[in-house]
Amino acid sequence: IRPLTQQLTSMMHSTGTRAASLDTLTRRVVAQYLKTHPQMRGSAKISRIRREVLRTGIEDSLSDEEVVSLLEKRLSQK
Repeated sequence: IRPLTQQLTSMMHSTGTRAASLDTLTRRVVAQYLKTHPQMRGSAKISRIRREVLRTGIEDSLSDEEVVSLLEKRLSQK
């Protein structure tokens, strides 16, 4: 497992349902993004952005709205 993935897995086990909720939320945002950008499907960069935003959301206790906003911003800059 890649280091970021290991770190996220560890954080999700320790923070429980909030982390799982943010994981689901970020996956849904990425799914919506990929509907309008199908050429990006399978992109490692998109996956990395999602995991980085998820980690930030967990570590900084961001609200759902803040996580969505940050993820959308990062995806638009890719």
